[in-house]
Amino acid sequence: MIYDEKSHSVIITTSDKVVQMPTASLTYFVNQKPIKLELSPIVSKNEEIFVAIDPILTFYPIHHKKLADRKLC
Repeated sequence: MIYDEKSHSVIITTSDKVVQMPTASLTYFVNQKPIKLELSPIVSKNEEIFVAIDPILTFYPIHHKKLADRKLC
């Protein structure tokens, strides 16, 4: 997973997919096919990029644990 400055997108790759998640969009693309969203999975604050974990879990088998509520953003 990388952030592409030129397209202002988070890029996720797997063995058979390329996912592009533009930071200012409610649409992301899987192998160039648009997927509509109701909420953006990406937040940009103070020049840092934060990505919601739920969309990432679709592509990577990540194990995670939610910590006590903290206001990080």
